[in-house]
Amino acid sequence: MLYKEGTGVAKDRQKAVQLLKVAAEEQHISSMVDYAIAVFNGDGVEKDESLAGKFFLRAAGRENPIAQNRIARMLANGRGVRLDMIEAMKWHILARAAGIQDDYLDGLLNAMSPQQRQNVENAVRKFIGN
Repeated sequence: MLYKEGTGVAKDRQKAVQLLKVAAEEQHISSMVDYAIAVFNGDGVEKDESLAGKFFLRAAGRENPIAQNRIARMLANGRGVRLDMIEAMKWHILARAAGIQDDYLDGLLNAMSPQQRQNVENAVRKFIGN
């Protein structure tokens, strides 16, 4: 983060992303999220939405609400991952329960059929172990 911001060292986005990648690969959750954001946006590294999706999904599975929200948006739009509205809304509900508000995803959830909503509820229950 010091390289990203240029605090105490020369600002170097590429170096920052390299270090984030190392930490992300070592399973540091917030680094997974920051690395995925950088890769998704092509900030200091080549843009790769598919790779970003993999890191968001890993962090989402470890209950990071920011990653849950980001992967929900990616799944809802088929960006970097296969379009999957049930999975998208599962992650959205989990992120929302952790305090992440997203009117766009709320609108998509509200537009779902009762059966789709039941499928989402089942997916959430399965994830949380109920």
